[in-house]
Amino acid sequence: MMFDHHSYYDPATAIDDSDAPHGFDPATQYRRWSGAGFSDADCQGFYKSGYVITRSGLVIDRYHGGALSTCDFRTRFPVTEFGIALSRGTCQVPVHRATSLADVARIVEKINSSVNRRLLFRGQTKSYSLAREKPNSFFRIPDLGEVSLMPSVWRRVLRDRPNVYHWFRNLTLFEWSSIIYSSVDILDIDRRVLKAQASGDWITTIGDMEDSEDPVLKKFGQLRADMTMEFGNRLDWPLSTLLQHYGLYSPALDLTTELDVAIFFATHRFKKESGISAYQFVGSNARQAVIYVIKEDRNESTNYERIRLLDELDPQRPKLQSCVIFGSGPDAMNLAADFLQGIIFLDFDLAGPGRIGVGHIFPREEDDRFLAALKSNLTGRPREALTDFYSH
Repeated sequence: MMFDHHSYYDPATAIDDSDAPHGFDPATQYRRWSGAGFSDADCQGFYKSGYVITRSGLVIDRYHGGALSTCDFRTRFPVTEFGIALSRGTCQVPVHRATSLADVARIVEKINSSVNRRLLFRGQTKSYSLAREKPNSFFRIPDLGEVSLMPSVWRRVLRDRPNVYHWFRNLTLFEWSSIIYSSVDILDIDRRVLKAQASGDWITTIGDMEDSEDPVLKKFGQLRADMTMEFGNRLDWPLSTLLQHYGLYSPALDLTTELDVAIFFATHRFKKESGISAYQFVGSNARQAVIYVIKEDRNESTNYERIRLLDELDPQRPKLQSCVIFGSGPDAMNLAADFLQGIIFLDFDLAGPGRIGVGHIFPREEDDRFLAALKSNLTGRPREALTDFYSH
């Protein structure tokens, strides 16, 4: 069976190694580790923990390293130094325990004074750690382990097997075009084409439509050109990031530039019952609630990008949540953790929620045409997975 985006939502579907590059298969990896002098137990432990060794003897930590052929002695190592380096690294990320919301703001300001880039935030009701036999000591924090900031798709991919190599499967061109074209009156387009042809205009191709003097046809021609020429290329990233905002699997990790938004997610637990999504206020969640402070990186993080293709649908959630997206991939699944500047636990009790509520950052479909388009055009399990915070 061909694996597609819908397959992520089927709990019975396991993900195989069909995407793995040549030499990343278990047999080759064990042979390379063994040839470098490691024991059978170490060979298995390294492979299961997400380390791969290339033909040239470069070890890549697939949670952090990236598919580069250079060593940084933190995420990519020469195999001759790997065993020693892996155990002797230290993690410099400070852990703070705030005693009030004012203290949270003070800690953020202190971090900001020592970082020359914009700070990004992510709030969670508790901290999660990577569960791997051979942790990378450069990312291991005392009492916390290696912080997990993996996007949803990698948590799904690794659920059944600890070191599957997989490329993200987006929705298909047909599915995206159905969503995006839902903002267009196709019958009106047909009438305009017939009218233009009756007037002697030659409209048979996308280019003809882009060159039309009719502004409606011209705009639709641009829409079609974007879909057909850029899908699978420039459009893949901005479209896949939108999936994350609406509850679907994505390789994007959503962060925010607004501390208040992060506090909302740190103090509210997500739940879904009978198809209705909700965020329940849990305060500091027995003082487990956490805010991650991450420095922006222009190569790895991107502001929400409004693209021409979505002018009419105008997704609201990423804008209202002041969202910045951190990327990831099969060779850097936990990439955002590389840019951690601080971890703030809410070590105090909160009497009630802050100034931001669900309605401020999750508008109804009447106010978010992109949500309405998703609800009308997605089918099957992805449709069921959509986060909708209001009754049908």
